[in-house]
Amino acid sequence: MFGWRKREVGFEWRKYVRTTVLHRRAQRRERIVQVRRSLAARAADAARWSWNAIANSCRWVWAALVSGGRWLAETARNFAVRSARAVWAAVVAVAAWFAARLPGVVTALGSGLRRAWLAVARVLGAGTSAIRARFPAISLPAPVKKGWQAATARLPALPAPAWRTLGFGLAVVLVVVSGFGLIRSGSGLASLVDMPFLGSKPIVGRASVVSGNIIHVGGTPVRLYGIDAPETAQRCRTSRNRSWQCGVQARTALARLVGSGEVRCERQGSDGAGRVVARCRVRDSDLGARMVELGHALTTKGDPAGYGSRAETAKKARRALWKGSLETPQAFRDRSWDTAKQQAPKGCPIKGNVTSRGKHYVMPWSRGYSRVRIQERRGERWFCSEQEAIAAGWVLTDRS
Repeated sequence: MFGWRKREVGFEWRKYVRTTVLHRRAQRRERIVQVRRSLAARAADAARWSWNAIANSCRWVWAALVSGGRWLAETARNFAVRSARAVWAAVVAVAAWFAARLPGVVTALGSGLRRAWLAVARVLGAGTSAIRARFPAISLPAPVKKGWQAATARLPALPAPAWRTLGFGLAVVLVVVSGFGLIRSGSGLASLVDMPFLGSKPIVGRASVVSGNIIHVGGTPVRLYGIDAPETAQRCRTSRNRSWQCGVQARTALARLVGSGEVRCERQGSDGAGRVVARCRVRDSDLGARMVELGHALTTKGDPAGYGSRAETAKKARRALWKGSLETPQAFRDRSWDTAKQQAPKGCPIKGNVTSRGKHYVMPWSRGYSRVRIQERRGERWFCSEQEAIAAGWVLTDRS
């Protein structure tokens, strides 16, 4: 019944079917190749279009920057010209005011000096007469007597212009000495503005400790005036060459001094990062003085706060930092900054970290610096300077 399959015609049919299948497979491969070529061409067109769009955007941005720069330069120039005119007008007005009132002031000062000299001369003369009347045998040597008579006869009789000139000279000397004292204080005009006698209010409140010389008082970052303490990541060595956490212990010592009491800080100026520099007290205890006395802090250059004697006492007693070798905090900060700067992107080593407590920045010399990982998708970022971080609204933390 099925013998027909063994005939040649069946073989030809099978050959036809096989040929058809192979042909269709070849067609499919060709279509796949064509689709791939089409996709590659479309991708190339899209890339070309994107490149042209980016190039045009860059040209537009560059043109906008150039235009904005020109506008800013023109605005800055106009502002500088107007400011210079305003300053010059103010200087002229002040000079006119002084010119109108200075002669009277100088005349009054000269007259006061003249009256004071006359009073001193009368007192000395009366005292000399009384002594000579009580002790007739005592007499001054002839040269001294002659010089004194010449002085008493000549100086009170100085004409009014001479006394006015003397008063003007003394006023100039007082102004110069006062200005030189402000410059030598190291705080510049900022310290002049921050001086308590010019109306700046003290900072009062509960404090939290960040490091051995930085605290937050009522949310305001404050650096203790006149001292420098090791950073929390810094380690020191004892006389037996044993390493110990001098930075952490300095922070702990300051936290114990602060306790839970109210801290009162008197402004003395500001530091390079824009933080307030102040002399802080808890009750009657000066925090900076106590830190130096305990050996957990060093005095800054020039000892502006007057803690030198306390530092010498701590050094002789070999307390805390003085019980072995010590790398100064500034040297440690410089070394940590250089190391972190080499590894940070674009040479900006300050880490801006976002936590449940808010936005905080971590310095390279902080103890928890290496544990912080920057995740830009969470809004975290790098900063090149403390001023930049503070201006952006981030707060210093230790992360230890």
